[in-house]
Amino acid sequence: MKKHLVRHLIETHSPEWYEFRKNGVGSSEIGTVLGLNQYQLAGSLFLEKIGYRKPFEGNVATYWGTVNEQQVADGWERLDPNNPDSLNTNLKNGTKYRTCHKVKGYIGNPQYPWMFTSPDRIAHKGQFSPFTGEVIEEEFIVECKTAIGFVLKKWEDGVPPTYIAQVQQQMMMTELNYAEIAILGDGRNLEIFPVLPSEYMQETIAHETETFWNVCLQGKVLMDEYNSSKSEEEKTLIMDKIHDIFPRPKEGQEELYKEFLNKKYVEDQVIIKGDEDVLAACMEMNQLEEVSKNVKNMIEGRKNIVREFMAEHDTIEFDLYPGRVTWKTNKKGSRVFSNRVKSVVDVEGILEHIKTSI
Repeated sequence: MKKHLVRHLIETHSPEWYEFRKNGVGSSEIGTVLGLNQYQLAGSLFLEKIGYRKPFEGNVATYWGTVNEQQVADGWERLDPNNPDSLNTNLKNGTKYRTCHKVKGYIGNPQYPWMFTSPDRIAHKGQFSPFTGEVIEEEFIVECKTAIGFVLKKWEDGVPPTYIAQVQQQMMMTELNYAEIAILGDGRNLEIFPVLPSEYMQETIAHETETFWNVCLQGKVLMDEYNSSKSEEEKTLIMDKIHDIFPRPKEGQEELYKEFLNKKYVEDQVIIKGDEDVLAACMEMNQLEEVSKNVKNMIEGRKNIVREFMAEHDTIEFDLYPGRVTWKTNKKGSRVFSNRVKSVVDVEGILEHIKTSI
């Protein structure tokens, strides 16, 4: 580790560990701040940072991810990319192709005082990378992941963006210029993805996280005022101020925001008057629900056209476009339809067609 970097030796999941995490943005939280995390909003993280909500303490998935981290690291050290089938033998006889060590505590960088990082592993210097075809002279990041079932499907097109953002921040904080993500799928398939630094993404991370953290600092001040206030009227005014600076969801996070609001607000049996914006939203909602019904019928109609063409066959491929259509029998004996044909989607044209058909 470079001398000017700061090491915070804190035991994982200890009370000190949770307290420390309130003082900045960690690597695993970068995707949340950027709007890339499918499981958490920036607003929810904001409430954790200011002390309004208890921080996420993990679940079954994160538990097994932590438990299996060492196994993934062992596999990374012993995987021969030129002969992946030899991994089982190498694990048994201890043959290593590369080496890495576990990172203890957190690493801080004076250039980014509002962030911290704790990579799973650091690979040792002077090791050959089969992915770059070169010897990596300096140390580099090794991030260990596990995934099963529907989560593993998110890796079919490569590394999910939230994890790319995570290792980009790790490279920023450690000032290293290469990383690899090792993913153990369904407990048996190990795959490794190389990640090179992206100047644009790292600049975006620096800007977005600093902006987010400055809002958190404002929220912390307001939360202290809220906790010390004895006036309910004053507390209400303070909460209004917190709501004003609350980070709003990014495009595509509407469903996640709905789940957040359901948990944030407890039903109060009081009738309130709606304004023009709320009335417009309700009327548009009715129109969109009608559009949605038509869309579902149209989709099913197109599927039936394809099903009739396929008959007893289970796969269609096209010469002009990548992707395929499948209609295969699953373990329960039902045929499952899947359309993976890649095409340009004219959303505005489709919506206009639907409107004229209502």
